[in-house]
Amino acid sequence: MPLKELNVNVPYIIRVGRGTLSETPSLISEMMGERRSTLILGSSSVWPEVEWLSSELRAAGFGVRVAKVRAASPEEVSRLVGEGRGSSLVIGIGGGRNLDVAKAVAHELGAKLASIPTTTSTDAMATPFAILWEDGRSKAVRGATPLLLVADLDLIWRAPDKLQFSGFGDYLAKVTALPDLELAYMLGKEENFSPVAVSMAYQFTDILVEVADGIPARDEEVWKLYVLLLALDGMLMSMCNTTRIAAGSEHLFAYALEEVSGRKLLHGETVGLGAALLAPLHGIDREYVLDALDRASLPTSFVDLGVSRDEVVTALTIAHKMRNWYTVLGEGISREAAERLVEGLA
Repeated sequence: MPLKELNVNVPYIIRVGRGTLSETPSLISEMMGERRSTLILGSSSVWPEVEWLSSELRAAGFGVRVAKVRAASPEEVSRLVGEGRGSSLVIGIGGGRNLDVAKAVAHELGAKLASIPTTTSTDAMATPFAILWEDGRSKAVRGATPLLLVADLDLIWRAPDKLQFSGFGDYLAKVTALPDLELAYMLGKEENFSPVAVSMAYQFTDILVEVADGIPARDEEVWKLYVLLLALDGMLMSMCNTTRIAAGSEHLFAYALEEVSGRKLLHGETVGLGAALLAPLHGIDREYVLDALDRASLPTSFVDLGVSRDEVVTALTIAHKMRNWYTVLGEGISREAAERLVEGLA
């Protein structure tokens, strides 16, 4: 195995189902043992859940502080680390932004982490990296892996459909991210690589694609699988020691499209379409990706995202500059090549 050692970080307890939020206080008590100082982080949209959980934990003997997450930035992480100084446990409640900040704060504090996702818009719920924004660009920093993940489907299903289904697009990004990683490793452009993790990622992706219809149908068993696979992305990243097992050229394109369009696009929708756009460069049938997106009720054209053909083409020509990653885009592609790739999608 190319890695010097195998390191696997995965939540100790993953609880997915309907009404599981009510189990959180007892699960936290079980996980923590002694009653310790706890910091609960959430935004205004999930503040009723923050207040409920803080009340339950105080009744169980925990010392609890609560704080609102205002942004996913290094400055915000520093502020919350200051407010949470001395905490042994950080609990993040909410969508990807809240959970990313909670991961970063817990890592800085050296605290344990519990993750309570209220959307499935990305795979952020249990990855060992946090996405923060600075000077208009995102960057991945080290975050804590949650020891406890509680996904209450009743809570998640209250979110807008787009935020529920978008995580499928983020997962489908592996269709191009995995061959990008293999290409980079074979050419000596990427040192971190685990054939076991890559093999598992391919299998997980195939399994989720097979049941894509069950996501908009809210088939409970499919949703348990969907959330579990999103949660296990953190395990794959830790095994491979890189986010690149889940992010490649399609993510570079998505970052570039946001920069070119000047819009905050829904991440899972954009990278899912990015995978369809770039699949032919890996010899992968684009229709396979588009069919999966369609069955999961995700956009299958850039027109659906409200971006222009010119913006998509321009983003393709600068995507290779977004990160220091080697992908199928190499050192960049010409505008003429980008025009050919975009045909039929914008």
